[in-house]
Amino acid sequence: MPFTGIEIARLREEVGTVADDDQLLAEVIKVSLVQLLKLTEDADDDLPDEVFDQAHLAVAVDMFNRRKAPNGVLWQQFDEGGAATPLRLSSDPLGVAYPILSLWLVPAIG
Repeated sequence: MPFTGIEIARLREEVGTVADDDQLLAEVIKVSLVQLLKLTEDADDDLPDEVFDQAHLAVAVDMFNRRKAPNGVLWQQFDEGGAATPLRLSSDPLGVAYPILSLWLVPAIG
């Protein structure tokens, strides 16, 4: 599968950061892409690019937000002037990708 992954500008917009973070964003994109390629290496050959890209974006956002989440808890403000809400991040960096990719992943039988 020739997946190339998402672009820095797309991830920057999704996480709401500035160009000063582009080096970190590039690293997050690279690491998350390598992990997703490994996860999907035995996936159904019909895995659409759009589905892979959506999973890649979700994993990259999660990985980027981990640096602001001590002990796995991210305090997120969803509206202007509103109170911050705690969100627990999964300990599995690919956790957000499984539901997106589930139709194309081959179940492991052990």
